[in-house]
Amino acid sequence: MRVKNINVINNWTKGQKSRSHTGNLSTDGVFLFSYNLVIGWTNASGEKVVTLYTAPNNGFKSMTTSRHVGYAKREANSSELPLGAEMTKSSIEVMAG
Repeated sequence: MRVKNINVINNWTKGQKSRSHTGNLSTDGVFLFSYNLVIGWTNASGEKVVTLYTAPNNGFKSMTTSRHVGYAKREANSSELPLGAEMTKSSIEVMAG
């Protein structure tokens, strides 16, 4: 089901799959994606963590991704700076085997 961006974020916090009306923001309930970039994830304790892909954190990707990060930051339990390699949908699929 396609929903508003804020509903995608709320569904991520509940562990539910969701996709925005444009398809640019989505979640499988564990990971939160802006386009194909992982901007949020669920840690082993079930807490939601957002990666700060925004200009002030030297992680700017696009205005849309920055907007998605802003929405997610308000609902996440914690945040982290973008460090190391980026995670994408395809890299998660490779790790899952």
